[in-house]
Order: sequence, then C-alpha cells, then structure tokens
Amino acid sequence: MAGVACETELSDVPFACDAGGTCPEGFTCEATVCVRDGARPAVSRPMRVSWINSGEMFWFASPRGGADLVVNDGFTEGGRALYQVHVAADGSVEDPVVLIDFGEQFPTSSAVVALDDDRYGVLTLTFPSVESTEQELLFYSVPRDGSGAAEVIATPVEMPRFVGGAEPAYVSALARDGGVDVSYADPGEGGRVIIGRLELDGAAELVIEPRVVVPLAQVLPLSADTVLWDLGDALALRVGFETNELWRIPDGEGVEPEGPLLLEDDPVYAFSDRVVTVAVNETEEGATLAFEIYDWQGSRLEEIVAGPTEAGLIPYTGVPSEGGALFAPVFSSEDLGTIDAAVLGTGGTLERVASIARPGSDELYEGRALRVDGQVYFAWTAFHGSLMDLWVGVSPEGS
Repeated sequence: MAGVACETELSDVPFACDAGGTCPEGFTCEATVCVRDGARPAVSRPMRVSWINSGEMFWFASPRGGADLVVNDGFTEGGRALYQVHVAADGSVEDPVVLIDFGEQFPTSSAVVALDDDRYGVLTLTFPSVESTEQELLFYSVPRDGSGAAEVIATPVEMPRFVGGAEPAYVSALARDGGVDVSYADPGEGGRVIIGRLELDGAAELVIEPRVVVPLAQVLPLSADTVLWDLGDALALRVGFETNELWRIPDGEGVEPEGPLLLEDDPVYAFSDRVVTVAVNETEEGATLAFEIYDWQGSRLEEIVAGPTEAGLIPYTGVPSEGGALFAPVFSSEDLGTIDAAVLGTGGTLERVASIARPGSDELYEGRALRVDGQVYFAWTAFHGSLMDLWVGVSPEGS
C-alpha cells in the first residue's frame, strides 16, 4: 500500500522555543514562544518560573510607549531576581530584563514605584540566611532600562527583627506628593506595622524613619503583608493575609492611626469615602465574584456582582484608573475563556473596559491590568504543573 503524505497545519504560536531560543524555519522566538513570521499573537508567555507572589506584579506606563511590567521571581533557583518585561502598544513583547539580581538570597519581598522616567524605587525585605537571624530592609534606586546597577539609597533607622516563619512579610510602597510612603511589618512589641516616608529631595543617603506605628489588632506579625492606597489626605493600610484589618493613616507628623476596620471579606481597594471588599460565592452551578461596598464606619452600602469566576480567585488589589479602580481578572462568560478588565467607579458602577483571550485552561493565580493611551495591558499568572506561567497581552479599550 502506498504511503500518504500529510502536512500538519501549525498555528501562529505552536510551541515554546528550545533551550537556545531557536525555532523552526518561518518562526521567530519571542518571549519564550515560537511565533510565525509576520504574525502578532494576542498574548505572550515571557516567563515560566517557580512562583510569583500575587502582590509582586507592577504595571507602569513606559517612557518608550506601551507599558512595562515589573515582577519579582524570588523563588526560581538560579534565577531569583526582579525582572522587567516591556510590552509595546502593538502587543510585541521583549525578553525579560534583570533589574536587581537577588542571587541565592531566598526569598526577598518587594514593592516597586516609578520615581521618574529614568528610575524605579524598589523597597525590599529579605529573609535571614541560614547563618543569621537578621533581615534587611532596603530601598533601591534602579535604572528603568536595566542599563546600570541598582543602588541602595535608604535603610531604616532600625532593622525589623525576625522571630521565625517561612518567609518575610510583604512590603508596600506608594509614590505620591514628591515622595514615597512605605509600610512593613515588625514583630516587635507584640506585632506592629511601620509607616515611613522618604522625601526625595536629592539627598544621596536617605533614612526610612517611622512616621506612624500601627498596632496589630488580630493579624499575626508573621503574616502581616501590607498594601497602601492613596486617599488624598491620608493613606489606607491593609494588613494581613488570611485575616485582614484596615487602617486610615492621616498625613502629617504626630498623627494617630484610625482603626482597625474589621470586615468579613478581603479589602481590595479604598476610596476616601468607601471601602471595596470582594467575595467569591460558590454554588453547585459555579462560582461568582461580587464586590461589597462599605463606608469607613463598616456599614454595608451595596453589592455589585461582577460575574462568574474561578473558585478561590480573588483580585489582590485594584489599580487607580481615572477616578476609579481597575480590576483584573474578572469574567463575563461562563466558560471563563476571556479575561476582562473592569473599572469600579466611586458611584458604584462597574464598567468592563477591555477583554483578552485566555490561552489554555491552566488554573489562574493572580492578575493585574493597566490603562494607557486607549489600550489595556493585561498580566496574569497560571499554574502549569509544578511551575507558574506569566502571561501578558494588550487589548484596545472597548474590545
């Protein structure tokens, strides 16, 4: 019997590049996957790593146009570093660039802000080495293009102590009013959170001095992950991991923290007059994501149902966006085949501003989005066996 020749039709993104970054003829290696010459994939997978924490994905409008995503891969052996991934407006993705090489230090938590068009400010808290019980809290100035070395420009008056645990508590930083507000947990005095501020006045050496000390009401200091939101004349501080408490920190010196506000569900954003929490409601038909809105006294104002979701998938935080807060991932289709970005306005409206196709069916872990010049930039992580994939993409507003 004569043999029958068959020619397989390959998709535009059929497989990953090999270890040397090469692909078959007619394809080019872009962001770890082989892309057909002339094609532009909707999404790309620039990194496959051991783990990226939900709070360590940061989008910034890029001085080159498009957007830059900064992520901390603090767990992949031999590759522990802070990376930047540039995404152009047309969806093209550059290979990750190392901003800070953490070497074999394990692990290191981080928070990143843009100081200006040329440099990032990066706050890190390291875990003690095997030989030591000391931690290091450092604030770096880092070239945004990865062209130079990271420089430590500030340290705290007193390093936070270490009293045990598997990894450091997670830190937060917020650029506002010409300076940077920072927060970090300190297990001293039964557990507390330090709020400090760096006034960036050009001094070569800065010191992170405590401005406010926040006592912990129900959160153990070993799980005192912190998030800061800008309220205009104050900061909102979320503390905790499985259990959360919310504080209001007025601007100025000698002020007292206001709180804690204890809510049943996870706070994911705070406005000056209201607080947003999120809950996943699971039934036999599936899971639904809902935003619950409270005032700062803890009275429930309304519920906004966002649509179907994956069980257990909760946005880590919203991102400021034109007077509201931008959340991703949310979904509108029951098959969860596309990821939406939606803006929750101060008036209680939820507007979906863009969607993007989700390749595969790997379980999602976390996501973050950014609106820039009529485009929405998406980033999300998904479990792939024992590893984690980072996906990025861009979609026009209104898509």
